[in-house]
Amino acid sequence: MPLGRSLTQIIKKQLSKYKPCILTYHGVVKDSLNVPVWSFIDEKKFKEQIKLLSENYNCISLNQLITDIRNNTIKPRSVVITFDDGFENNYSVAFPILKKYNVPATIFLTAGYINTNELIWPDKLLTILQIPDQSIYFQNEIHSTSTPDEKAKAFFAITRALKQLHPYQINTELERIVTENNINYENDVNEQTFRSIKIMNWAQAKEMQDSKLIDFGSHTITHTIVSRLSEQEAYNEINESKKIIENHLGPINLFAYPNGTLDDFTPINRQQAIDAGYTAICTAITGVTDKNSNLYDLKRITVSPSISMNNFIFSLDGGIALSEGGLVLNLFRKMRKFFSS
Repeated sequence: MPLGRSLTQIIKKQLSKYKPCILTYHGVVKDSLNVPVWSFIDEKKFKEQIKLLSENYNCISLNQLITDIRNNTIKPRSVVITFDDGFENNYSVAFPILKKYNVPATIFLTAGYINTNELIWPDKLLTILQIPDQSIYFQNEIHSTSTPDEKAKAFFAITRALKQLHPYQINTELERIVTENNINYENDVNEQTFRSIKIMNWAQAKEMQDSKLIDFGSHTITHTIVSRLSEQEAYNEINESKKIIENHLGPINLFAYPNGTLDDFTPINRQQAIDAGYTAICTAITGVTDKNSNLYDLKRITVSPSISMNNFIFSLDGGIALSEGGLVLNLFRKMRKFFSS
């Protein structure tokens, strides 16, 4: 057998063990935002990705994956689509594409923002940074916002600082930014940007649910990092958000931590979600799933808006798994065994 083909088979065999993938999206926008941030992908790229998935992968719902994990019946090349936050563009932009290609998805709703004109705090900061010719004074520093790259740099710097606060203090700090920088938010905010990143309403969620293609889970009430809350505060965010959503859409069983890295939840938070009646929990820890995955610590792959199609496919076919738990070393061991035989 030719050497190149043999090596390819070894690599593919190794990679094929580390599936299925749960993909994480946030917003899908018709026009790219003026601030290049990681959470909004443009409509054209999203459509290309969903078309590829529909034609080459086994696109299933998150609940179907849960069933497959429990029953050890995972099918090859399985992929799950999830969205965090509940942006209206999930309905107006993403949903028509998902319907066209018959690809199911789960949307994790920030329950307290549905049916309001309020933005989740990072998105409100984004609209502030979109205001033309507006440098931002924050914590004794002036952040220039003249160019898209400067806006992005300011966004990440301010976001990083705000995340150090107690979650319930962040909106107060945002109001201080508005006041100290003499911003007339209602008049100065870019209306197109606001419409692009606002949160959906219950009627839109119900229409998607009625399609049988979309189901919903909770992403807390106010998109707070639960590990930064008191035990009672975290319980309320996790438990009450479920009740709010169920009051409008019926029973739900899925939960995703806001932010979702290892520092953003605790074993107590996990148990609170279990006690609330959730049967699966998604994190934002990068990785794939298999028959041994813990349903209360599901890893996902966040889809960057700048990812190339080649890298997108690489991630779907196991590329992400190569960085986990010594799998690179395992691959090299298999290759060394091949060469020594």
